[in-house]
Amino acid sequence: MLDPVVGFSSAVFMPEDPDDGTISTLRGHVEPDEAYRRHVASDLKSVGTWGLSVGEALGHGLPSWDDGLINGNPQDHASVDFAEFPAKTRRHKIAKKLRDVAVTRGCLYSPEP
Repeated sequence: MLDPVVGFSSAVFMPEDPDDGTISTLRGHVEPDEAYRRHVASDLKSVGTWGLSVGEALGHGLPSWDDGLINGNPQDHASVDFAEFPAKTRRHKIAKKLRDVAVTRGCLYSPEP
């Protein structure tokens, strides 16, 4: 469900089946506008760039790691692992918390309307 206040749902912080229990992200040295550009260049939709730190992911029991250049990933790719939480309901609750953390930080980049 789309959150009318922020313009996206917590589902963007939850792994999809093809993701093998992880969510894909880019490392922090990638500028937010560049992260947005690369995302939409892959024919994916985006309302902007929102961020989480490794510490914030770990604070919710989610390890993350740099997996650039592994399995065809870009050099600055990273993954956040939900494997410890196989139940979809639990993953959904964590995804909501991650979304809230990102929303509290604020949008890092938003395209011109």
